[in-house]
Amino acid sequence: MFKKTAAKRVVMVSSDFSRAKQTAQLFAQALRKAGRICPLRIAKELRERRFGSLEADSDARYPEVWAQDRHDPAARPFGVEAAQAVQRRTSRLVAKLDRELPDGADVAHGLNWRCHVLVSHGDALQILQTAFLNLNASKHRTLPHLDRAELRELKKR
Repeated sequence: MFKKTAAKRVVMVSSDFSRAKQTAQLFAQALRKAGRICPLRIAKELRERRFGSLEADSDARYPEVWAQDRHDPAARPFGVEAAQAVQRRTSRLVAKLDRELPDGADVAHGLNWRCHVLVSHGDALQILQTAFLNLNASKHRTLPHLDRAELRELKKR
């Protein structure tokens, strides 16, 4: 993907949770070794979806949550963060990143940033995809599943 776009400068934006931060640090290091400028930013907005009373337990009941999401993206079964809220939280971050770098340029530093790499977690990224596709958050489980450490290009429609 980076060879195709010839992006020399990449802004890495990661959740502050340790597994995402470690992945982002390793990826940024690899990009730097390849000659790219790659600052790393931490964003709480990329944290995993809060799963309420299901936190720190097996994910065996997540399909129940996703079934509720399909019917009502504002639903909060088990005290879970609503899919609609996750979509709003993550897409606001993307909008903020876009505003900070108008037309892809970091004028203050004379740099032309070509892309952002977001490092987050399963449900958060799955739901964020719906915002890029102009879909209701209730559709997040209909989209192709993201694998661990998968790099997927997202463009606004």
